[in-house]
Amino acid sequence: MNLPLIVVLRPNESDLAPDHYSSEKLFFLLNQLKKVGVVNLEIAWSEHPGWRTLIEKIQLNFPSFLLGAASVSSEKALSQVQSLDLAYAMTPFWDLNLQKKALASNQILIPGVLSPTEIRQACNFGCRIIKLFPASALGVNYLSQLQVPFTSLPFVIAAGGLEVNSATCWLSKGYGAIVLGRGLMKNGVIDPELEGLITALSKQN
Repeated sequence: MNLPLIVVLRPNESDLAPDHYSSEKLFFLLNQLKKVGVVNLEIAWSEHPGWRTLIEKIQLNFPSFLLGAASVSSEKALSQVQSLDLAYAMTPFWDLNLQKKALASNQILIPGVLSPTEIRQACNFGCRIIKLFPASALGVNYLSQLQVPFTSLPFVIAAGGLEVNSATCWLSKGYGAIVLGRGLMKNGVIDPELEGLITALSKQN
């Protein structure tokens, strides 16, 4: 991964509305993320018919983002992700049938796992990347505790409840990357520490 940081955004109803100005605030935020150096960006999937149009707008206006989809939890969502040629997708849980569908169509679908049993299932299926979710509930030392029952683990992403000021701590514990979502925003604006974090991470890669 070019930068061990993924930003996930969840569009609201106004972001998904069809008129030109409805996503103005979201696009302002996207410009800010681009300016501070964010590369890996996920947009949470939505049943809303405007979701596809929003993704197409982002692809057109922000080609520098490595764009993926979050919260892909159904075959309908997976199919739409595939049709938009998104780089990757994440699902919040382990679903064998959904993984089989993704594999059959060459779509990267990163599963959310919690327990050692789910991790073993993902490993046995051949997943090379897994997402520990919700990471904040598991704790930063969870990965090291898994080293005992597992002789080796795939690339592990920590997601769920993480904040900018704790990012380096999680990465120092062996996680391959972290996901920042709600914890990215402070009083309606991007956490001012994000740019410094990205600068430091860029120097390490």
